[in-house]
Amino acid sequence: MTSLSLILCEGAHDRAFLLGLATVCGGWHVFNGRRDDLPEAFNSSYPQPSLSSSGWPRFIPLPWYLRKEDRWLELRALGGIDEVLGKTGVRFVEARLNDPLTGLGIVVDADDSRIASRVDSFRDRYKKVLGSAQDAVAGKVVDGSPRVGFWVAPNNEDTGSLADTLLTAGKRTRPKLIIEAEKFVQAAARYGEMRPKESRAKPIAGCTVQVDIPGTSLATALMALPKKWLTPDLAKVEPFSGLLEFVDTLTA
Repeated sequence: MTSLSLILCEGAHDRAFLLGLATVCGGWHVFNGRRDDLPEAFNSSYPQPSLSSSGWPRFIPLPWYLRKEDRWLELRALGGIDEVLGKTGVRFVEARLNDPLTGLGIVVDADDSRIASRVDSFRDRYKKVLGSAQDAVAGKVVDGSPRVGFWVAPNNEDTGSLADTLLTAGKRTRPKLIIEAEKFVQAAARYGEMRPKESRAKPIAGCTVQVDIPGTSLATALMALPKKWLTPDLAKVEPFSGLLEFVDTLTA
């Protein structure tokens, strides 16, 4: 039986990381075929949605579609935490409930918030459109129609983001370059160029990708060169193995 799943995340770089992890470490393949070859549930969502009339953001990036045997996965970035755990995300999910989705996952960053507060926000926001959201636990998939999963990066326990997960990979695949990027960002913080509580992970990763493709964004570089950061052996290392298991359970 074919399974059709949707994962919502915050930004384009988060979507790029999830796509890279799934393809390099998880056995998924990017769909590069014609729109008509997509499952009907995804075909209807392929065009750029017109959301501004409902008070939604004027632009939501087009999705990426992945396939693994008889499983299909749509990755969507909604723009940020306020969109995913706010009115935008709820309305987006509500609009997709008519599609025969078997799995619906939400991936957000903990940032400097408590994990429990992220879970509570998800439950409160989504309980009216997803009954099983009330039973959500960070890092788990709850059975239902559809299955509902909620992942709080980096590992459902610590503060941080998917960028921290990316740096964990980078320290294994390109350690010397990451060390130099860390020194640069530390210097920027000393010179007052960064807010005291601002995350260091994204600037460090951003500095590193400028070596890969000068002048590009983190999302673009990850899409173009995921194997610079990710290797198949990460599938056996936490938190990558846990995130891959989460995706596999959601899309089963």
